Amino acid sequence: MDTKPLTLPDQRSWDVPAAGVYTRSLRLGEWISEPVTPLFESWLLNRMEERFHASLQALIGQRAPRPYHVLVNGWYYYSLNWMSGGAWLRKCRVSRAPSQGQKQSGASKLQWE
Repeated sequence: MDTKPLTLPDQRSWDVPAAGVYTRSLRLGEWISEPVTPLFESWLLNRMEERFHASLQALIGQRAPRPYHVLVNGWYYYSLNWMSGGAWLRKCRVSRAPSQGQKQSGASKLQWE
């Protein structure tokens, strides 16, 4: 009997389905240790992300662009698109000039609004 090794072509694409920056090391990504099913994503993940980001918007006014997460071959990746440089600059003011009576230290002072 002539046996040949079973070889399957790797047809999976690891391309991210949406533009942006994503990670597995924040939020749910560090807790979900295996690929998830489409039902789990639509039933639980989407609801959790919607509630979390609605709370952030109500508490601190932060608006995160969608999608909040993506699945790549079933693996969960959390979006970091809310952490853009522009988002950080909108939340803080940098004052470089010293106020009257203060000594010039050369360091900038961050003030969160």
